[in-house]
Amino acid sequence: MGLHPLKEVLSTNKQTLRNSTAEQPFVAVFTGATQGIGSFALLELCRSVAYLQIHLLARTPTSPTVVALIAQCKNLCPNVVFNVIQCKDLALIRDVDAATEQILRFERGEKEGGKGKGRVDLLCMSQGYLTFEGRKETKEGLDTRYSLIYHSRIRLTQNLLPLLLQSTHRGGARIISVFSPQGEKQLFESDLSLRSASHYNFTNTGSHVAYLKTFYFEELAKKYPGKLSCVHYFPGLVATGTFMNATLPLWFRVLWTLLRPLTALLSVKREESGARILYHLSENFPARGEECEGVALASDGTRGGGAYRVNYDNEVFPCKGDFERLRREGFAERAWVYSNTAVEEIARNGVFTG
Repeated sequence: MGLHPLKEVLSTNKQTLRNSTAEQPFVAVFTGATQGIGSFALLELCRSVAYLQIHLLARTPTSPTVVALIAQCKNLCPNVVFNVIQCKDLALIRDVDAATEQILRFERGEKEGGKGKGRVDLLCMSQGYLTFEGRKETKEGLDTRYSLIYHSRIRLTQNLLPLLLQSTHRGGARIISVFSPQGEKQLFESDLSLRSASHYNFTNTGSHVAYLKTFYFEELAKKYPGKLSCVHYFPGLVATGTFMNATLPLWFRVLWTLLRPLTALLSVKREESGARILYHLSENFPARGEECEGVALASDGTRGGGAYRVNYDNEVFPCKGDFERLRREGFAERAWVYSNTAVEEIARNGVFTG
């Protein structure tokens, strides 16, 4: 694929999403989207689709921020229906389980006594926060930030898989995880949870997520050909409130304030950020099938392979670091087992110690 100017992205999005109807609305789940980058994608979806069903996870569904966001969405898309679900802490797997159970019940119509299969066409996950602090463990045994940007997203994918596999969207349902696919550096194969204080830091957490999510998404794409397209997307520099979070060091917040005029020039605008996230719904990023020209190169090197590592401009990132060696040594299976085991153990026993 060549470069993707914004005009092309916007035009493609409208074409991709033009077929929704009252009887067959586009169904999406958003997490981490009550503000920031996720909310930009949600607003852009409302600009592009005529009929929508949105499942929105929120810490406080009745907060002024959420109420205002929903009002904006309804102004853009009068035919959007919201199911706002309380999820007090997305870093906790059991809170994720409770929230996704409500989505499953809603989509299957069990509240009305129905027996429908339900579906989800898009799962868009952007929860997380910026911090340079040390490991902060949840009561379930995972690091809070690590869980938000990885483990909780794996659990959301697991739990919603039955609905995603029922999607009627052309090219398969889309699973979009917004973070940093290009961060692969060091991988501690004997400490995938980064429990050692000497292993845990901001960079190493991002590196582990880059490796693990790449392999996990590749396995998903292979297991469900024609059904799932999985995208790990780097949004670039987007000016949001996260850079002024009170948990960040004072020096960082002062520096960000001083550099704001420059970052305003360099950053991706909010509307563009949302549009480029939705661009992954296009036929350029299909579920795994027969190799074909003119579509994105998947992380395993195949055209249209179903698992993609994508930069802010919708160009794919090549796999660097230790990927070649890890593939050769069968690490993909270890990544799959670790990822599933961690969240499943918490669901069973309340804690993961591995």
